[in-house]
Amino acid sequence: MQNRKRLGFTLIELMVVIAIIGILIALILPAVQAAREAARRLQCSNNLKQIALGLHLYHDAYKCFPFGHSRFATNNAPGEGFESFRGGPLFAILPFVEQSALYEQGRLAASYGIYPNASILSTNEFLDNGNPNPWKMVPDLFLCPSEVGPRQYRLFNKSSGYNVQTNYLMSVGDWPDLHSSDKNTRGIFMLGRPDRGTGKVRTVADILDGVSNTILYGEKCHGSGDRQLVKVGIAEVTTSFSSEDNFFETASAKECVASRNSIFYHSSVSMILDQAGYAWADGGCSQRCTITTCLPPNAPSCFSGRNNANYRTIMSPSSYHPCGANIARCDGSIIFVSETINAGLASASTRADGSPIWQQSGKSHFGVWGALGSINGGESVTLP
Repeated sequence: MQNRKRLGFTLIELMVVIAIIGILIALILPAVQAAREAARRLQCSNNLKQIALGLHLYHDAYKCFPFGHSRFATNNAPGEGFESFRGGPLFAILPFVEQSALYEQGRLAASYGIYPNASILSTNEFLDNGNPNPWKMVPDLFLCPSEVGPRQYRLFNKSSGYNVQTNYLMSVGDWPDLHSSDKNTRGIFMLGRPDRGTGKVRTVADILDGVSNTILYGEKCHGSGDRQLVKVGIAEVTTSFSSEDNFFETASAKECVASRNSIFYHSSVSMILDQAGYAWADGGCSQRCTITTCLPPNAPSCFSGRNNANYRTIMSPSSYHPCGANIARCDGSIIFVSETINAGLASASTRADGSPIWQQSGKSHFGVWGALGSINGGESVTLP
């Protein structure tokens, strides 16, 4: 009898092959994902590098860094008179990062009363004439490629307009800044109002601790509606103090740390709107456009009071990169700061009655991380 040759696989052989392929995919996929995240983190570093270079080119042109909270002329340059425009540093550097057309569009929109932070009226001559809304057109340079949240944040009154977020925020140092009346002496940027005599621009000469030892800009993720996630949300703590430092309704770092429950906030903690990076060109309030060096990356962010710019906010940097966040220093270099960096003890910045201590001079209470935020604390620290 003639033997027949088998032309196919048995079921067992097929299952073995499928199992081997599954194992190989399971082994390869994490490596592929890690490689993709490494590429995204590198792109994020490059974005911050370009922002830092743009800020230095601005400094070369105007002999100072931009205002944090401009309330300044629509060209956002020193010495041009005050207006109600709220363009922040990212808007100011547009001509220096090859975005001159968007810069001119922003100036034109502001002349029609369309500011980075404001709602658009139901009828507006600028938009009705077919002009694009510049605040919707955030450059990719201002977005971290690892961000999972949408670009569009909040719908304006006119259906054609949105606020569009950014992931890169200015550093105000180890000091929760106030947008209108503050005289922050710690960070490279401050949110005081120049038309009220409280705003000030910084120069390289002001950085007494050294440009390689001082933080300029950092990243903050805003997520996709998951505001209970610590790295995304901003907690409203229940206890507040009008401290002897003349801080109105300010939360302490100790309270902020206590609001955390693993990677989430405690369910009992109230959250405000996801305002980090709220509008990419805005230079308005601390919840929207600043990072602080009070608590380390991916630590809680919190404030005490209403959802209002008049309340100081501890804004910790955060990202979807594993275990830390990218930071730009004042010398233009980019570093990845681990979430385990020495940030001192939260209790060290709290008095016996629980009220916070916010110093205006001297060494930071917040360890190496706080020292990197201050421009003149007398510390010359470097990351290990």
